[in-house]
Amino acid sequence: MIDYSLQFCDAQDETTVDTHISDNIVDTLVAGDALNELYFVARVETACTSGGSATVQVKLVTDAASTMDTGPTVVFSTDAIAVASLVDKYLFCCVRLPKPSKLARYLGAQIIIGTAVLTAGKIDAYLTDVPVSS
Repeated sequence: MIDYSLQFCDAQDETTVDTHISDNIVDTLVAGDALNELYFVARVETACTSGGSATVQVKLVTDAASTMDTGPTVVFSTDAIAVASLVDKYLFCCVRLPKPSKLARYLGAQIIIGTAVLTAGKIDAYLTDVPVSS
């Protein structure tokens, strides 16, 4: 089960070549001490396709502003993954969060689409206390 308040995006649908911020932002003050035991998970909800050689990269970012517009700091970043690998349920990552003292107040996910647009695909990103494997 995923706590909605710890969910960055659920089947977020982005297609353009750009950096997209997650639909939701997590306030670390609300999450409190639970952050000590959480993992950041990002996975493909619906297979990605492209008419070109698109790539998708996912980043966990932290910022002092909830709008994530003051130059968010990257906490973790995946490699740019070729669209051919982005099948249904592909796991980008499952990584433990750093100590809360290393984070700014707000956490978000960035979905970076590179090289070519996507014609389909949806991404999930969330925090959980249960590590996920592929």
